[in-house]
Amino acid sequence: MSPPPLQLRALSVTDEKAALDQGDVLFTGQEFFVGISPWTNPRGAEAVAEAFRDFRVSTVPVGGGGHLTGFLSMADPQTIAHGCSHSTQRALRVGRGLAGEEIPIWGGGSQNLGRGQPSKNPPETPKVPLRLPKGPQKLSETPSRP
Repeated sequence: MSPPPLQLRALSVTDEKAALDQGDVLFTGQEFFVGISPWTNPRGAEAVAEAFRDFRVSTVPVGGGGHLTGFLSMADPQTIAHGCSHSTQRALRVGRGLAGEEIPIWGGGSQNLGRGQPSKNPPETPKVPLRLPKGPQKLSETPSRP
């Protein structure tokens, strides 16, 4: 007996001028980060914001010829794992909202960049903070599992 089909919705970008690569999209469970890279442009980020109006969408400059998920990934629901390169550190410091304003990526307030729908995390509601190290750190041991 085969497993049941996944109950997933597939979305397609219909804007011919939008470029969007899955390697440049990171969803934290609370918001989307879209890397602007050789494979993804701002119109691609706008397509993500249009498709997911209830979530904040922020762009992140991706340098070094890679993809956003090449240096950022979700380690667990509250932890973003990241590399230590210059491009990574730059991306961690600042991203750009779709309106063009500079915003801190890991700031406590949230803005509605989803084209008119209320944000799931309005500014008066603090978000659950993500655990991010202050600088490069090495793991001294493998974390134990509960």
